[in-house]
Amino acid sequence: MSRGSFFGSSRATKRCAVLSTIVLGALSCLLFEDERSFVFLQSGENSNVTKSISASTVVWKIKGDEDGESAVALNSSSQISPAGLSSLVSSGRQGVGGKGGVDPAGSPPGPVPDGRDSQRGNESSIPLPRPTTNEERSAALSYLRSLQARYDAQNISHAFAMRGNGWLYKEHRLLLALQLPGEILMGNNVLYITDVSGEKCDPDLIYIWVRIAGPEIFSGAAKPLGKAGSGKRQCAWTFDFEMRIAGPYIVESKLLHWDPLASFDHGKCKTTTEVPPELSNPAYPPDNVSYPYYRAVDGFKFYDGMNTCCEVCTRTPGCVRWSIPALEEAHECELYFEEKEDEGPVIAVSADERTIRKRQLRLLHHQSSLLNGFSHGHALGQVRRRLRGLFLDGAHGPRYGISRNESTAYFLGCGWNPFMSLDFPCITATEDMIYGSNTTIALHEDDYVARASYTQRSCMIEDEAFGKHRGRWVRRDFFNTTECPEPMVPDKTFSDGGLQIMKNYGDHPICWHRDDFHQVGAFCAEPGCKFVVKDMWRSHLHAEQQWYGTWEQYGCAYRELTDSELQQCVNFRKIEKFDVTGASVASMVRKYLNQRLSGIQLAKAGTPGAISVELSSLSMPHMTWHLTQQEVREKLKTTFGNSTDRTHRYFFSGSFYTSEREIHINAARSLKFSEIAEEILGGKGWKHINAFGMSAAFAYDTAGQMDGLHIYGPPMKMIIVKFFHHLCDGLL
Repeated sequence: MSRGSFFGSSRATKRCAVLSTIVLGALSCLLFEDERSFVFLQSGENSNVTKSISASTVVWKIKGDEDGESAVALNSSSQISPAGLSSLVSSGRQGVGGKGGVDPAGSPPGPVPDGRDSQRGNESSIPLPRPTTNEERSAALSYLRSLQARYDAQNISHAFAMRGNGWLYKEHRLLLALQLPGEILMGNNVLYITDVSGEKCDPDLIYIWVRIAGPEIFSGAAKPLGKAGSGKRQCAWTFDFEMRIAGPYIVESKLLHWDPLASFDHGKCKTTTEVPPELSNPAYPPDNVSYPYYRAVDGFKFYDGMNTCCEVCTRTPGCVRWSIPALEEAHECELYFEEKEDEGPVIAVSADERTIRKRQLRLLHHQSSLLNGFSHGHALGQVRRRLRGLFLDGAHGPRYGISRNESTAYFLGCGWNPFMSLDFPCITATEDMIYGSNTTIALHEDDYVARASYTQRSCMIEDEAFGKHRGRWVRRDFFNTTECPEPMVPDKTFSDGGLQIMKNYGDHPICWHRDDFHQVGAFCAEPGCKFVVKDMWRSHLHAEQQWYGTWEQYGCAYRELTDSELQQCVNFRKIEKFDVTGASVASMVRKYLNQRLSGIQLAKAGTPGAISVELSSLSMPHMTWHLTQQEVREKLKTTFGNSTDRTHRYFFSGSFYTSEREIHINAARSLKFSEIAEEILGGKGWKHINAFGMSAAFAYDTAGQMDGLHIYGPPMKMIIVKFFHHLCDGLL
């Protein structure tokens, strides 16, 4: 397990630049090396790939292979743009298509289907992915090169290796690609993700988001192939989905994290308020200065400045020490190095500059004493928090520390990240997209078996448990005026600038699930948000203005309660109070709950036998941000009380986060901590509502402020539907 690299530029970068200039002239170097050789590809958008089109086939050839041995042929009749897909499935038309597609954005084509029968039963029956062909490997490399070319054009080639596919290839020589089922079947199917380089890896260390979106939407994390914890093995993942509705589907997949469950010990940061002698000693000549090189971090929203700066240093090769605030007001913190990398963003400073900066450090340290007694509400504190994300007051003056010098997680995605959103932004927001994404697949109409009109059992609380919770989003007919006779309009009472909630019609509760995704989560209130928008990817789903769909479990059903049924339940239970607890996510859920309860009369306080009901988020993002697994266990055991006859307690799990909003907040930790909560709070009588699996489909498209964490819209509505279903089940 290697340390992640934040700023680290490798010696390969410098050699590459030299060879590119001296030997290759107009050719551009691919920045990556192994012990044997560099890989060079010609500059320009897909310039090493030619495309010829016939009536039925798009053929891609790698230049230099004029005999056509590397040709990749794809059925062109299946090319359906995201907008076209949205139109097809929204209007209820059945899809056409073949077994592959071409990236609408113009990237190299998706992979050739594997030609296998992917219908499966149990885990042991899953066939292994087939070997990657040379032509597929070449096409995947050209895709990687097309991503890098955009960085070359802006003279920031080193930054490409800081994110997504670039980082994974540079650090581990891995390049992942989708391998589609040979035939899409009614029932169980398997999608593979494989490394085209043929290298072995530990797939447990790479966390990958997958979504297959069409009439049904399947989404979640790809599952590492092989026995968990068995170390290096075939570098492959699976994603299985049970398809029941015919039509076209778009396949998308993104890299999220490297080693997201890596442990950490903030105590190793050795944080102190004292200026270290190495940073304050004015000794000359310069070679007597302990750390002659520094790097300022711009940073974005360092809400936990000290631990975040320590994390940046720990993820950065060569970083020995850090300080916060930075030596210049515009930056968040400073990193110090004993040696300068061959090439990259670490900047050497002269002795004169060093002297000036030491004086600034001493001045900042002195100024902290002047801030004693100022609260966070003081104007200076407000300005610094809003513009720099620093909580700087008398209790939080300048701090200094060292690298933890331990293995760390590394964020591979193009979502919000406090380190890289400003320092190393994604140029296209697709640098994390796995090769083969945006391919269309289809379940053909002649393979389709109509959805059975049978009565499913009512979902039980046990169906929410991890390992048992299985479902997907299913689109409904937006234009069905019999089901929804009233128009979709925003509810101005419960909507605000960042959260638009559609009106609920008490006699037709199913119609609450209509949405205009173009408006959901579109507002960004955070200062500086406009500077990181380029990092944010949103798919064709976000453009939908007439969404109508619900989460459906396999094997059971949730009841949508009318207002009259909900009132009957409240009366029977004698509920005098609903309380939503937690932090920011809870405040969002509270709006949906209050809207659903508008017009419902609660029991009077003090009514004999009356109960209160709590719905909690457990402040899950904050726990994943600050706590280790052991600390979470202790907190859940000691902080949260029992569910009782008078106070019924529910919690909903953490969501599928597609960003690193703050350090350590990621999907894998959200799932792990939610599993721990299910275990411990379940023993205290709490009931669990599974939100993790439901949120994955919309994490990129309906998240507030595009942050990949506060996921509005359909998932939150289904949390409320599940909550009332379980609260009232068996009473109506």
